[in-house]
Amino acid sequence: MVPSMVADVCDLDELNCGTRREGMFSGIYWWIQKLGQAGASVLAGILLNVTGFNVVLGANQTVNTLFWMRICDIGIPIVTSIIAIYIIMTFDISETRAYEIRAHCERRREERRSEEKRSEDLRIEEERRKGERRG
Repeated sequence: MVPSMVADVCDLDELNCGTRREGMFSGIYWWIQKLGQAGASVLAGILLNVTGFNVVLGANQTVNTLFWMRICDIGIPIVTSIIAIYIIMTFDISETRAYEIRAHCERRREERRSEEKRSEDLRIEEERRKGERRG
């Protein structure tokens, strides 16, 4: 869901700034993904130590260790899911607004293309007239 939300943010940014910068947003998105993966690896190691996991015991961990490992295994995804749901709920671009933003950006792009074509046609016409005057 996040990549589609990033696309909506890119459209809103284009609407506000007049420039497409999806490369920047994509770069930030993937940097955050990698940062999250690295953070999760560090947190996993910390949680193993906090729960009392002992590698020497292998599958024969203490009851207390297994209890805390289960709490972490269940609790962390629940908490992070609630946070994610809250963030998505506060995302102020609805589906309708996203379509409106997209349509406005496409109209603006089309107007820009027409203006560029008009300018190019005028330039070509001016060069043609200069050529006729010389010849």
